[in-house]
Order: sequence, then C-alpha cells, then structure tokens
Amino acid sequence: MSDQLSSSAESAIVTPSSKIAAQPIGATLSISLLEVDLLANNIGFPASAILGRTVVNDAEVTVGKIEDLIIDPNENVLLAVLSVGGFLGMGAKHIAVSFAGLEIGDTQAVYPNATREALEGLPDESGATGIRATKVIGATVVNQDGETVGTIDDLIVTPARNVAHAVLSVGGFLGIGKKHVVIPYHVLETHDGQLVFRDATRDSLKELPEFKYLN
Repeated sequence: MSDQLSSSAESAIVTPSSKIAAQPIGATLSISLLEVDLLANNIGFPASAILGRTVVNDAEVTVGKIEDLIIDPNENVLLAVLSVGGFLGMGAKHIAVSFAGLEIGDTQAVYPNATREALEGLPDESGATGIRATKVIGATVVNQDGETVGTIDDLIVTPARNVAHAVLSVGGFLGIGKKHVVIPYHVLETHDGQLVFRDATRDSLKELPEFKYLN
C-alpha cells in the first residue's frame, strides 16, 4: 500500500518534498462550507471546473488553454499553467502565469491584454515550484500512522485566487457508499511523497457533514 501512496503523491510535487514547508495543523475538523452552491455564494470554483478551459483575451481571441494549476506551498497562491502556440495540439509550449491575472467566467477564462505572441515568448513552466492540482486531485490521503483516510476528489479555488479547501471522498467500499466532506487545505502536509492529514481517522472524517456539489 505504501508504494502506491508514495507513487500517487510524489508525482504531485514539482519541487523536492524537502522544500515543501509543513503547514500548521488545526485541532478541529469543523467546517462551515457544506451544502452550498460555490458560485452563487461567491465561494469559488472546483479546480476541476477550471482545468481545460480556453483562455481568451479581452478581444475574445483565443490565446491558450489552462492545463494545470500550481499551488505555492508556502503562500497558498496559484499559478496557472497554460498551453500556448502550436497547431492542432502539436508544438504547443507550457508557460506559468499568475492565476490572479485571469478572470474566470462561466465557460472561459479571460486574460486581459494578452496576445498569443507575448505568451509564446514567456519562459516555459519548468521553473515554477509548487504542487500540481492535476496530481493532487485523485491522490490518496493518509494519517500520521500511514492509514488511508480518503482520496482528494477536488480542490476549491476561492475568488481570492487561493486554495482554501479540499474535498475528500471518504468511506464506502469498492466505490459504493462513499461521501464527500470538506477540510481546510492547509491541514494537508507532504512528507516522503505522501499527502498527510495527521490527526484524521476514517471514522472522524465520515462523521463530518456531507458536502454536495450544487453547480
């Protein structure tokens, strides 16, 4: 089991795990974010709803596509990895830009004043450091004893352009009877290629109110 956990989480880390600062652990599991419409309540977007969106400029010219989000482990701010250039998926390059510079709409993201040429001239994203949302989503979470307590179903990106919460899939057997619960993102640590929620147990997480996506 440990090999599987290490493999799934280690690939989420852009920089070596020794550079990932441990976040303080809260003593409580209480959450106010429960059964809400994330958009209607101005709370944010599921990260999965942002990935893959076309990026246009204010002239509605397509300039790229959001391929990933990179979470800075210290500041909890985001970079967006965009694929730009190329033709029919060939020859595109990936660049990292501040996610705060994007305006997220219902179906697209707007990058005001951006041009294809300017974005293609930026360095590639290989120098960006942090944790990739595409690798965190779906990763297994363990507690301090190495016991599997859940799987990350999604991340919630707030209007302030950070990741405040993680949605965990907990309980159930063979995909049946699972429920979604919400935890503060900062309680997750990365150690030895694993995502760790120190004081969590399967039972404590299953006791949290169920979270439902309403949008």
